[in-house]
Amino acid sequence: MKSSNKSGKVKLRDSVGQDLHSQVAGYLHNGAVDVVGICLPRKLEEGFEAMLVRDARDKKKRLVLIDDDDLVQVTYSVMKKHKIAIDDISVTVRRAISFRSLEERDSAIVD
Repeated sequence: MKSSNKSGKVKLRDSVGQDLHSQVAGYLHNGAVDVVGICLPRKLEEGFEAMLVRDARDKKKRLVLIDDDDLVQVTYSVMKKHKIAIDDISVTVRRAISFRSLEERDSAIVD
């Protein structure tokens, strides 16, 4: 099913946004939690992000937002540090997907 969200951003009125808001609100009200981390493969709509930041500030909690750009930056940093080429990753992923079972995959992996 196609999403009606043309911007690709997570909005409060979307089901994903409503679920995210509910979970974050629960953590912000939890006295045992000081930091709330959100990791999404998309960006949050600006107003939605501002609301979450304001809610965290009001509850004296820290909020960490990691979006698609941050994930790409971290991935490339790790690849560079460990000298991993993008071709090595795609070959590994294709090989892992081609196996019929996890046991077959695990037996073919050589460290």
